[in-house]
Amino acid sequence: MKSVFAIGAVAAAVLLGAASSALASPSLSFSIDGGANWTTVPDGGAGDANALPHAVTFVGSLGNFVLNVTTGTGNLFSPINLMDLNSINASTTAGGSLIIRFSDTGFSDLGNIWGQWGGTVSGSASVTASAYVGTSNTLFEQSVLLGTLGPVTSGSFSNNFSQLAPLSGTYSLTQVITITATGPSNYSGDFELVIPEPGTLALAGIALLGLGALRRRST
Repeated sequence: MKSVFAIGAVAAAVLLGAASSALASPSLSFSIDGGANWTTVPDGGAGDANALPHAVTFVGSLGNFVLNVTTGTGNLFSPINLMDLNSINASTTAGGSLIIRFSDTGFSDLGNIWGQWGGTVSGSASVTASAYVGTSNTLFEQSVLLGTLGPVTSGSFSNNFSQLAPLSGTYSLTQVITITATGPSNYSGDFELVIPEPGTLALAGIALLGLGALRRRST
């Protein structure tokens, strides 16, 4: 009996990890002119301050903005937390616009995706968060909108959305944070894409049911 449960756990883990096994190398990109020009920081490339694979960290200044730590993580080990654009601390003393994008490719058959966004805004700024599917499976592709949260203009906040991703084929996911400031402002937040817990439990249950059926046939 113990071996059946052990095999079931392994099978469930395989199912949970299959969706993200083909992920490539994620990238961050930034624009301070409304998207006309972009500065891209690829995983392990120039500007990436994070030595871990599938994680990108940028620390520095762009235009009027100072980014203390901006980290994106594409998680290969479990699709529970698909992507996490986190630890964003952006400040400006003179206003301006900043777009932050985080993208990765190779996602498939993830079903329902939940976007969660929380943080704080102070000063004279408006901040929005959006997530997109790229049906051609290319970085930063925004062919299908999963959801948009905001704009948020002041104080602490927490928002979320739930949307179905494509159920066939391989695609990319892109997260976008847009900050528009008219004066001194600060933004700190975390934006992540996850699979809600009931979906993962259902996958695990399917795996265990399938193994149970195989065991009955074998006996």
